[in-house]
Amino acid sequence: MSYEDVYRNMIFRAEIKEILENDGSKIQKVKATGYAGEELEMLRLQTHGFSSRPSAGALAYAIAINGRRENAMLIGGEMPGKRLTVDPGGAVMYDDTGNFMRLSGNKATIKTAGATIELDMATNKIKLSSSAGVDIEAPSASMKNAGGGGGGQFDIGGSGAQVNLGGTGGKRLRLEDGSLSAAGIKAVN
Repeated sequence: MSYEDVYRNMIFRAEIKEILENDGSKIQKVKATGYAGEELEMLRLQTHGFSSRPSAGALAYAIAINGRRENAMLIGGEMPGKRLTVDPGGAVMYDDTGNFMRLSGNKATIKTAGATIELDMATNKIKLSSSAGVDIEAPSASMKNAGGGGGGQFDIGGSGAQVNLGGTGGKRLRLEDGSLSAAGIKAVN
């Protein structure tokens, strides 16, 4: 093989057809196609501390050591049309169903089909949004006004909103008009 052939065959684009080894194994082996439908089986190198499993159809680069295709290794793996935009200096991790984690500027966002968590480092606020509800499970939980002022504010709104206090047998407060004024709260057994 001439040097020109070695260089020409050293780096090439490949399309992943299937993952041959499951994620529980120490290496990820893939079946991919190279030039003109050439079928190859190769190791897929991944970054330390991060593991992914690209879907069939993902594109990657293959590096063939000394231009020998039987020694090729795959790097990366990105699904065409699924990449999200990234702001300069930012990072995003995503899957093929639209879920993502984004770090950009002063914000960190985790988004799924029905829920979003936003961390705003500029204001030190956390926002949770969910189409199905939010559960917090812990041996204990507290909410405190760390502002040092007289009182805090805890808003619960929406028609039929209620607060359960004390678990089984505890007291419940139901908000009849969506406000937290004393006139709008009544004890419910």
